[in-house]
Amino acid sequence: MMTRRQMMRSVFYSLPPVAATAKMAVAYGGDSLEFEVVEVEVPIQGLPDRLKGLSFVQISDLHLGLKFNTLDAQELRAAKEVIEDLHPDFVLLTGDIMDRMPFELREETRILSSIRSRHGTFGILGNHEHYAGAPTIYHGLVKAGVDMLVNEHRILKVRDEELALIGVDTPASAFGSGAFLERVIRKTVDGVGRVDLPRILMSHHPNGFYYANPRGVDLTISGHTHGGQVVFGEFGDFRLSPAQLVFKYLKGHYRRDHTHLYVNAGLGHWMPLRHNCAPEITRFTLV
Repeated sequence: MMTRRQMMRSVFYSLPPVAATAKMAVAYGGDSLEFEVVEVEVPIQGLPDRLKGLSFVQISDLHLGLKFNTLDAQELRAAKEVIEDLHPDFVLLTGDIMDRMPFELREETRILSSIRSRHGTFGILGNHEHYAGAPTIYHGLVKAGVDMLVNEHRILKVRDEELALIGVDTPASAFGSGAFLERVIRKTVDGVGRVDLPRILMSHHPNGFYYANPRGVDLTISGHTHGGQVVFGEFGDFRLSPAQLVFKYLKGHYRRDHTHLYVNAGLGHWMPLRHNCAPEITRFTLV
């Protein structure tokens, strides 16, 4: 028997193309060129006093170089200025950063490399990097000064305290595979070795939260969903969007037990329309 979610998916995917196009045409352009700063406070159990007030910025799903993406060098430069005005301790890029090679996006790569924060910029790959050529994009971003985490972690020393930053990657061939993501997260999180540290996980797909929560990861940050891009209303955690039929965790702050997930709406997009879902820069503050 089909679940309600499966039935809703079936109905959505069976919509005639004309009907789907009509819905999207209403929102064409929309919020595409305006981004918002979202402030998120994250309470973490046992957080050392010296880490209270620590802040960092997340941007996701820039899709630089994608044909229909309106996020160009000028827009990225404006986003950089906003990020720097927030004075973050560090900046996190949660995948789908580029859809073309860094050497084809020299100005955009230069802008990313010039973002200033106290402790640097860290990133992970998304599925689109794998479609475009993950090894070349990875090395280009590393050369630009972005510390890329591929199923590994860093122990950051901040304010004379330590926290663990973890990044996981799923190759295109296994993207969407819960079993693969569970194994990768289990191995990478357990590899930190110290459960006493605050732990932040970067997982491009928000389903990583399913597997991070049982391992006690304090905060998982994700992207991938673009917040739905086209949203007709919000009711608590539910967003009236075709994408809500596909993603349980679509946008915003979710809590389970004492752990947290945040899904960023993305700074770019793969089609040039947004409605009630502006491109997003997120600043987190640990409390």
